[in-house]
Amino acid sequence: MLKVNQINHIISYFLVALSCSIAPASANSSSTAETDEGLKLKLVANYWEPYTGKNLDKQGIASDLVLSTLNKAGIKATIDIVPWARAYKMVKEGKADGVIAIWKTTERAKHVLFSDSYLKNSIVLLKRKEKNIIYESLSSLENLRIGIGRDYDYHQSLVDYPKLKTVKFSRFEYAIKMLYKDRIDVLLTDKNIAEYHLKNSKNISLRNELDFVQTTVFELPLHFGMSKKYRKSDEVIKKFNQALQRN
Repeated sequence: MLKVNQINHIISYFLVALSCSIAPASANSSSTAETDEGLKLKLVANYWEPYTGKNLDKQGIASDLVLSTLNKAGIKATIDIVPWARAYKMVKEGKADGVIAIWKTTERAKHVLFSDSYLKNSIVLLKRKEKNIIYESLSSLENLRIGIGRDYDYHQSLVDYPKLKTVKFSRFEYAIKMLYKDRIDVLLTDKNIAEYHLKNSKNISLRNELDFVQTTVFELPLHFGMSKKYRKSDEVIKKFNQALQRN
């Protein structure tokens, strides 16, 4: 019969052996998961031609710039193109790691970590040619029906200005048809986006009957954004910014 001290010795031996066999495997598993996660990001972008889009070369100029910058930083990524409201919801909830192109607002900063700006958007008003519309300040738009992107939040001053009559759209091609049919008075948009759609429209009348209000409304810096739910978001943004400076 084994004595008590012998039994204790045997139990201690097996406990030590068990802990040695488990610890390395657990550590390796965690390390591998972190490494794999860091290798490839799941990013989203919206239908925002010519910056982002499914049918564009390299998925758009913004997509190309962000992916090439991440690649320089040693980070791989894929992009899923979806409507903006869905894209932002996915990033906010951590169902996507980050977003290709996003403007910065106080509300978004609660959920998104922003990179340095890599492009600037010139936000203008598109109208029908026969309408004499002059932009001086947001107050000059109070009596107009203004087309704006759903959940776009163009600028904090616009977010904080409650007196505007806005009509929200999910895709720019829908909005430009609304403007052409006089269902809205002006369309608030990035100038490059408007020019892209006007140039590529098959409707010649649409191209000929719309033009821009002369004054630019905003100049907005465009950012790459990482979901704050992604645990390496700080590291990704830091590496992105460093690679961006080398571009």
